[in-house]
Amino acid sequence: MTKIFIEARNENTPEHHFLQTIINKFFPEKKKDVSFVHLDGIGNLFKEAAARKDLHPIFFECFNDYEICVSNTKDESGKPQYNIPNLKSKLHTYMLAQKLSRKYRDRFGNGDWLFDNKDYWDLDIEAHKRFLER
Repeated sequence: MTKIFIEARNENTPEHHFLQTIINKFFPEKKKDVSFVHLDGIGNLFKEAAARKDLHPIFFECFNDYEICVSNTKDESGKPQYNIPNLKSKLHTYMLAQKLSRKYRDRFGNGDWLFDNKDYWDLDIEAHKRFLER
């Protein structure tokens, strides 16, 4: 059985339908041998794929301070003056803040979040193993 990990909430998403269509069209003999593991969007990249807070604590401390500062800034009517960045923006900023080599910066610039690099992501912890076994 081949598992495909997809950054989608469930099978009712365009991402899932796109991948299922590709498999059905180009690999019809494999469609029964493929299952999807839905990671429920970018939030689980932070929770399940674990950005390396242990190696980059200053980034996360500073970003949390930034979020607090921005969320406490109100306009003259008392409403928030700024939007707080969403989690995907936080993770994108996390990766942009890294001193990446040209090779890694090019990969990141082309949509590769460098999940294979243990300097930025921890994919080996026990919680992930339990998540993948479900």
